[in-house]
Parts: sequence; C-alpha cells; structure tokens
Amino acid sequence: MHHSTRTTLSALLALAASTATFATPLSYNSTTTLSSRNDPNTFNLHVWNNCHFTKEVALYSVTADFKMLQRGPPTNIAPGHSITIAAPFYDSGMRLSGHAEWGTDGQWRPQALFEFGYSTYAGQDGTAYDLSLMEGSDKDIGMGAYPVPNGHGSGTSQNDVGASAPDTVCYKGRSDFKIVYCP
Repeated sequence: MHHSTRTTLSALLALAASTATFATPLSYNSTTTLSSRNDPNTFNLHVWNNCHFTKEVALYSVTADFKMLQRGPPTNIAPGHSITIAAPFYDSGMRLSGHAEWGTDGQWRPQALFEFGYSTYAGQDGTAYDLSLMEGSDKDIGMGAYPVPNGHGSGTSQNDVGASAPDTVCYKGRSDFKIVYCP
C-alpha cells in the first residue's frame, strides 16, 4: 500500500472513531452533528419539535456589521422528533431559527428565536442566551430553552429563561441546551 494511501486511511479511521453519534428514532434518523463530543469549542443544542407540523431549523449568526450568515445546513424535524446540532461555544451573535425555509435574507422577519453567544462577566464565562418571541411571529408556535445538567455547567441558574432577565449567563464553561418548539 502506498504511503499516502495509508496516511489518508489512518486519518479517516481516526476521524470516524472521534465523531459523535446520537440515537434518534429510526423513522427520523437525521442528526446534524459534525464535531467530536470532546471538542472544547462546541456544545450541543438538542432541538425538539412538539408542534403538529414539520419545522425546518438552522443556525445563523449576525455579524458586527449586521450581516446574516447561515452557519449550518437547514434540517427538517418531523412532529414529535428531535435532532442534535453542534453549536460553536466561543461565537457570539448566534441564533437558532425555526424558519430556515425562509433562507438567509428571510431571517430578519418576525419569528421565535433561541439567541445565544459566548459571554464573560465578573470572572465567569459561559453562554448568554435568550428567547426572542418577536411581535408578529407565528401565534401557534411557542419556544422553551432549558440548560441540560450534563456536568459541564455551574448549575447556578434557573431551568427556564422565561422567568429571568432577557440575557442570562448561567453556566461556567460549556453546557448543552434542550430547545423545544411548541413546548
């Protein structure tokens, strides 16, 4: 076997061994996770669709000069199903949209959003996040955001951001979140 072929094969095997996999129901096995579980630069958004219709979701970010960027592929979530999306821990201006079908330019329209980004305050760093339920958004879609007690966070904040200040830095370090459409 040629040296470059062996090197390529070894690299592919190492990548396959380090890639995270998540179990989803067999009827809808569509996980969008592209990084290792141990990647210190990401955390997981476990996105659940409790609505009676399919949701098309994607990650976006807003740059400092207010340009909208799509950060991952749009993914459909069937009613009663979920997906896991790896989100960047150190980025700011991030948002999870349940209207990826509108495209990047349509992300300025009124909708329900999970907004998040890296933050440091008073010696603590973590994810600042909020739920943005814009006036004029779909009246039949609510949204919930819940930090997952996965051992990474400090565990000092409330489980429901709806009862707290609009922006909340709850967890020191990385912590996953469960995001629910139509909770």
